[in-house]
Amino acid sequence: MDTRLELDSFSRDELVRRIRWLTKNVGFVKGIVHGLADLVGYMMPQAATRDLEWNAAAEVNFHARAGSASVFDASGKFDFFDAQILQTRTWLRDGELLTVFSETPTKGARAAFYECHRLANPDQAGTGWLDGVQANAMGRHMRYGLKNQEGKVSPIDARNVLYFGKWSSCGHHRSVPPLSHAVNHAIDITEIWGDAKHGIKTAGLFGVYVTNSDEKAARTRTPMGSNIAGVQGPSGESFNSAEVWAGSGSGSAPELGKGKDLKTLHDTRLSPNIRETIKDLIRDISHGTEGCPPEIIWELTGLNGPGFRFLLEKLERWINTMQKPIKAWSTRYWQVHQAKEMAVGRLRECRDPHWWKVNWIGQKSMTIDRSRDKDQLDLYDGGMTSLNEFYSQRGKDWEEMTKQNILERKYIKEECARQGVDPDEVFRPRQGAATSNGAPKPKTKDDDE
Repeated sequence: MDTRLELDSFSRDELVRRIRWLTKNVGFVKGIVHGLADLVGYMMPQAATRDLEWNAAAEVNFHARAGSASVFDASGKFDFFDAQILQTRTWLRDGELLTVFSETPTKGARAAFYECHRLANPDQAGTGWLDGVQANAMGRHMRYGLKNQEGKVSPIDARNVLYFGKWSSCGHHRSVPPLSHAVNHAIDITEIWGDAKHGIKTAGLFGVYVTNSDEKAARTRTPMGSNIAGVQGPSGESFNSAEVWAGSGSGSAPELGKGKDLKTLHDTRLSPNIRETIKDLIRDISHGTEGCPPEIIWELTGLNGPGFRFLLEKLERWINTMQKPIKAWSTRYWQVHQAKEMAVGRLRECRDPHWWKVNWIGQKSMTIDRSRDKDQLDLYDGGMTSLNEFYSQRGKDWEEMTKQNILERKYIKEECARQGVDPDEVFRPRQGAATSNGAPKPKTKDDDE
């Protein structure tokens, strides 16, 4: 079977339409799309050339321009860091997002975003066009057909576009929405909830019935046979021991004869079996969501300490995997941005021919284990890790933090010497570590002698 044709245009449009509806109207699905995107988060650039002065200037320039939504985004809605979360969120919902590189009026870099419903084949499309994408014989995207507000389709070269999506097959023509497996389950859950709420509301309106323990009296009279909110009341010999009462006026009750009693109708929906069925459906949705630990999506109950630590390690690996396409997208934009800034003279030429090199620092890693920080410090003291790795786990730039540490230690050294105070009495060294402040101890009379 040709994997290019596994998902035709109609099926793709219908899947995306339903997933978008579920994202807007079902809290659980919205939590998957928005919650997982927030977990992946955004990353900060760290220029990695050998020209240190250029690195600092490039980072300042990038934050000033790409950090402004009015400069970065053609629609003025997102800055560069918001756009990283937008990439993940849109991919989880639609399966793909296109970024078209354009320019500001001052010849700076700018991005324009196109969602999947804007892809379409142009008029009189030639060979290789399928679902708005023209590919060569090897399946490489060559051009995209982008539809404007008036419905006109314009082909754009792939070199000016960054297609954001994840491939589950080497033959797929376009990325498949990652929640495609969840659509039927999510709709079923929504319908079950709707039916249960309707039943509970109906039962709340007519919640009283009459029982008759006098079987002989029940056989000699005709039951009421009421039809209340679609529920047929007792009629015939098989229901002769109970009567449904519709009420005889606000705040009133019928006169009860011998052997009769009023009882309240208790609604048992949702039953435990139905609740377990819903949980099973949600677990199935969670397991199929791109390898994310299902406990993160659904519930964390029942985990002990080691289990929770293992879950966090697994979550960290998943986040690192999810950040790979974000890094590729961010690096591409970084290169376009810096090339244009050097071309117009807002940034001087880099002395390193590899001016495009950049590292990306994610947000702080999540942990519930405070001893992990001590372990990291012990590894650093033993020379088995680096400042870059230590600070990147905390979402910090190691160079900036090192400069700040030097300034702080210099101030501690000068101020303690000026006031004649032992710095170790003010800033106690870490247990098992040498004096960490680097300040000389103040002289004493014994030292002079």
